[in-house]
Amino acid sequence: MPYATLSGVSSLREPPTVLLACEGRIGHLNLKHFPKRSTLSDANKNRSSEVFAKIYYSLFDRYRSFLSDSSPLSLPIRNLKIVDSITISLFSDILKRVGRNPINGKRKGGIKMHAMINALEDVPCLVHFTSAATHDHTFLKELDLKKGSFVVFDKAYNDYGQYLQWTADDIYFVTRQKENAVYTGIEEFDQSDTTGDAVLKDERISVQKTRQGH
Repeated sequence: MPYATLSGVSSLREPPTVLLACEGRIGHLNLKHFPKRSTLSDANKNRSSEVFAKIYYSLFDRYRSFLSDSSPLSLPIRNLKIVDSITISLFSDILKRVGRNPINGKRKGGIKMHAMINALEDVPCLVHFTSAATHDHTFLKELDLKKGSFVVFDKAYNDYGQYLQWTADDIYFVTRQKENAVYTGIEEFDQSDTTGDAVLKDERISVQKTRQGH
C-alpha cells in the first residue's frame, strides 16, 4: 500500500497489474504469488491507518534534514508554518456530509485533510484527518508550536481562544478577519514610510466571540 500511495494509483486494480508485469522479479520481496485485488481490499479493511501515519512520520524524521532550504533567510521565514485543509469527497451514506444543500439536492460525504508545512520544506510536517463536517479550527489544537514560531492560515480556522493562548506563549499568527467579526478599536498606530501599500491599518482591537463561539 505504501507503493500504491507513492505511485498515485487510483484503484486497487493497478498494483496487481504492475506486479504482474514484473513476473520473475518479485523474489526479493519474499513474494511467491501476486497479491490479488481482494487481498489488498482485506488488508485495507483490517489494517489500522496508524500504520501509514507511523511510516510517514518515520520517513519524514529520517530525511527532513534534506528537505530544508539552506538559503540564509531571516528568522521569521525560517520559523514560518503554513496551515490549510482540503476536503476529499466520498460516499454520503458512509461519511457525514458537509456544506449547504446544493441546487440539485445532492451532497457528497467526505474526509477533511488538514496539513501544516514548514515554509522551507516541500512536504507536510503534520497531517490530520477529520470528517468533512468538523470545523477547521479544531485542528489548531493539534499544533505543537515552539515559542517564537509564526503560523499562517485562512479565516476558516478562526478561534479567538486559541489566539489568546498563542499570544501568551509568544507565538505569532497571520490570518484574515471573518466578515461577521465583532470588535472594538482600542488604539491605532502610525505606519512607517517603509510599510507596504498592502497594509491598510495597524490597530489594536478587542474582539468578541461570534454566535458559533469561535
